Amino acid sequence: MVMDELTIGVAAIVVSALSYFAGVVRTKQQQASNDQDSRINKVLDKYVSASQAGRCNSYGGLVQAGIGLLKNDKEIRELLDRIVKHGESWDPRSQLAGIDTYQLFQKAKEKRLNFSYSGVAESLIAEMRQGTVTY
Repeated sequence: MVMDELTIGVAAIVVSALSYFAGVVRTKQQQASNDQDSRINKVLDKYVSASQAGRCNSYGGLVQAGIGLLKNDKEIRELLDRIVKHGESWDPRSQLAGIDTYQLFQKAKEKRLNFSYSGVAESLIAEMRQGTVTY
């Protein structure tokens, strides 16, 4: 009888600990998702505001809007989807198919490329497709 009570007590402690750690993991995942969404929306707001004011567009506009804040290809692609859904006419998604967009902007930063000039981004994309990007 005492052994049964002890087993039940230990099981209750184990279940409580597992529930606690599951909640911690879930909270961390939710926080990471919120942080990601916040970063994307921050860049989106800056890009759309500047685009509507006629101050920027295209790849140069993304750089000016702070695309460097985004952490990976998935976040950048989500940003591009939101830009198009917002009604912007520029849609680079097909041009960027098969390209790691995070690496694209990192390489541009390393090479100190100015995407504001016509054809600069397109040249880097072509180099990445061919595997001929130099550092």
